[in-house]
Amino acid sequence: MPKRWPRRRLRPPTTLAPPVIGAPLLTAPAISFLDFLFDDDCTIYCKALFGETGTAVATALEDFRKAPEFHYFGHRSHKPGLAPPRNPGLLNATKAESRRALKDFAQLAYRGGPERRGVQFWKRIAGLLWETYAGLIKLRLQAEKIRLQETTRIEQIRQKREARAAYMRGYRASHRVKRQPSDSREATDAPSTNTFDWNPTPVESTSDAKELAQ
Repeated sequence: MPKRWPRRRLRPPTTLAPPVIGAPLLTAPAISFLDFLFDDDCTIYCKALFGETGTAVATALEDFRKAPEFHYFGHRSHKPGLAPPRNPGLLNATKAESRRALKDFAQLAYRGGPERRGVQFWKRIAGLLWETYAGLIKLRLQAEKIRLQETTRIEQIRQKREARAAYMRGYRASHRVKRQPSDSREATDAPSTNTFDWNPTPVESTSDAKELAQ
């Protein structure tokens, strides 16, 4: 008789919650550089890196926050007979769409700056600010990728459990159907209790045989 292995029961389904990767500064969606300047969480992040006041980057941050509404150090007017001045204009999405564009804006904006640091210095500060923004956005995208990968894995676990449960239900149902013919066969092989069986009863004596013949 073949050995029967113990039936393995399906493990109870475990409900996994979506993962929480980090704080809102890390899990917020990707934003533009202008939004980065005015976002509350990003402001706290920049203060932790560059300080509130007294540093070059903090000064540039304050200037860039005012730049969408005010011109740097006044607007240079166009004098008749001379080439039009290269005014930086207001800081908008086009002038803050890339690292190079932001550095070009800083080059025009900080000409004749009161701190006398020179244009190249402020271009480097603008590049540092852009790298800070780009690094944060890269971390956010990586955190979102990890969250989506884990969410996909949880969904695949649920689908596999449902498929396994459906397979086991079908497997057990098919085995119940297969057992029915064997049960009927066992019923026919059992000894019959019918008195009108076709098999002749053994004759015990000649008198019994005469009685049967009559």
